[in-house]
Amino acid sequence: MASSDSSSERLLNLVIALLNTPSAMTKEHIRRTVAGYDVPAHDDAFFRMLERDKAVLRTLGVPIVTVGTEGHVSEIGYRIDPASYELDGLQFTGTQLAVLGMAAELWRGQALRSDMNRALTKLRAVGEDSDGAVTLLSGELVPSVTPPRPSHAEDYDVIVDAISARRRVQFTYRSASQGIAAKRKVEPWRIAVRPGGWYLVGRDIDRGAARVFHLARIESSVRAAGPDHSFEMPPAPSIDAALSSVTPSTTRTATLAIASGRGGALRSRGVSRPGGEDGRDWIDVRYWSSGQLATEIAGYGESVLVVSPEGLRGLVLDRLRGAARIEYQPPGPTHHGPTVEGTSSVMAGGDDE
Repeated sequence: MASSDSSSERLLNLVIALLNTPSAMTKEHIRRTVAGYDVPAHDDAFFRMLERDKAVLRTLGVPIVTVGTEGHVSEIGYRIDPASYELDGLQFTGTQLAVLGMAAELWRGQALRSDMNRALTKLRAVGEDSDGAVTLLSGELVPSVTPPRPSHAEDYDVIVDAISARRRVQFTYRSASQGIAAKRKVEPWRIAVRPGGWYLVGRDIDRGAARVFHLARIESSVRAAGPDHSFEMPPAPSIDAALSSVTPSTTRTATLAIASGRGGALRSRGVSRPGGEDGRDWIDVRYWSSGQLATEIAGYGESVLVVSPEGLRGLVLDRLRGAARIEYQPPGPTHHGPTVEGTSSVMAGGDDE
C-alpha cells in the first residue's frame, strides 16, 4: 500500500510540474526538482521509472509533449499543454441537475454533507443558461424536484445497511387502506422514490408476499433483526413489478406563470403555452402529487404563480402562509431553533391522494 501511495504521489507531482513549466523540463531537471524521482541511485533505474510514469500518464489521457532541441538527447524535454489538458466547460441540463440533487439528498446528515453541498452548488452554477435548463440565479431558491429524504435519517440508514447485508428489519407500520398500525417483519429488497415519496419494497414475512411500504407511514424506529445473509434477493423484474403498484397510471397538468429567467427546474419538465403576460411565461407541468408540487412551487416565492388548478393554488398559499407565521427567537439557554406558530408547515408533504 505504501508503494502504491508513493507512486500516485510521484505521478501527481510530475503532472503539476509539467503543467507549470514555462517551456519544458529535461530528464535531469525532473530528477532534481520533482519529489519522488531522487530516490533511484542509478541513472538506469531513474530512466526506467520516468519512462514507466510517462506511459501511465499517457494511458490515463494526460497529453505529455516531447520537445527536442537540435537533436541532442540530453536536451530533450517534456511538458503538458494546458489547453489540451483542461476539460471543456461543463454544462448540465435541468434533468441532470435533478438527478444530482436527488443523489445529494442521500448525504443529508452524513459526514460528507458540507463537501456535498459545496459540490452541488458549483454544479448548479454551471447549468445551461437556456430554455429547459437550470441556472442558479441570485435571490432564487431552486428546490429539489424529488421528494425529500425521509425525516428519520437513522431509519433510512438502517434499511440501506440491511439491504446490503441481506438482513431482515422490523417496524410498526400504519396501512393506508385500514389505518391500522401493526408490527411488520420484512426482508428488504430496495428503497425507491416514486411520485408521492420514498418507498421500501420487500417480502412481508408474516404475509408471505411482496409488499410496498411508504416510509412516511412507518411509526416506529426501524430495527435490524436476525443474522446477515438471511435471505436471497429476488430478480430485478420481480422488484420492479412490486413497485409498479405505487406508480400512478394517470397524471394531472398544472399551468404556471413563471417569471422570465426563473423556475428552471419547472421549465425543464414543462411545455410552454400561449397566454403569458407581465413578463411571465405560461408553462404546463405534469404532476402526480399536488402536495409535492405545491411544496416545490412555494420554494420559488413570487417567481412562480399557479394559474390552474385552483386546488393546487390553495395548497401553495397554505405553505406560504405557514412560512409567514414562522417567528425567529434569539437563541437562549433552552432554545433550540425557530418557533412555528400554528399547525401547518411550509414544507409539509401535504399528501392529498
